Amino acid sequence: MMRLYEIFRDWGKDIGIGYVHDPKINDTYSSTEYQEKDDLDKIKEHRDFLLRLEDQEEKRLESIENKTSTLIAQTAIVFSILGLFLPFIIDKMSSIHLIIKFLITFCLLSCCFFYILTIINAIKNYSINDFKYVRPSANNVLIFKEKQADFVSEEVRDLLFAIPRNRHINNEKGTNLLHSYNSFKYANILSGILILACCIVLFTNSDKGEKSEINIKIVSSDSFFSIKTNELKMDTLIIGSHYYDWKRQNRSK
Repeated sequence: MMRLYEIFRDWGKDIGIGYVHDPKINDTYSSTEYQEKDDLDKIKEHRDFLLRLEDQEEKRLESIENKTSTLIAQTAIVFSILGLFLPFIIDKMSSIHLIIKFLITFCLLSCCFFYILTIINAIKNYSINDFKYVRPSANNVLIFKEKQADFVSEEVRDLLFAIPRNRHINNEKGTNLLHSYNSFKYANILSGILILACCIVLFTNSDKGEKSEINIKIVSSDSFFSIKTNELKMDTLIIGSHYYDWKRQNRSK
């Protein structure tokens, strides 16, 4: 039983349910350890290397945000298309077996749940207040305007401080995107099953339409009120003879 609980717990975390981001930043050094000030060329080389790392994280962030926007747009489109099947499902629900009706309803509700969960996981990446990126301070230009080596050295320390924290934030956004993708995957699978079930119901019930027959009984006005209703068949239409004669005369004209 405990093993089954762990399986469902891990599966829930894969789609963002019960998952908590690790707040610990993988920072194995202190930016204040960098004290190089004498060799300007070496400092610039260190800065250029760190700028390339920072540029990689910027590109990674752009990719995550683009994929997040695309996933939200695709979810909205598929969710709207799924809504087109609702009238068909409601129309066919009365003529199918109770168990099949329950399975189709469960599948439909599950699709809606996973699509909504996809959007919830994706829009987490738009919570600006939860993702505070670190950037070098513009005040460094004023502080070190007369000391180029100190200025570049301070820029290196800022990058050493910023890169692991920005990478950590990108990892959180990437995890949210992965949770959203997993939810979207399950929703698409269930949507395919639902569409297949609707097609099966459509073809199996297409030839089962019952023909309705209406029995017409023409009686005289004298015996109209003496008819025993319990002796009549279902779908019987009673017409008085005066109305019938009047209708036949109008046709002859």
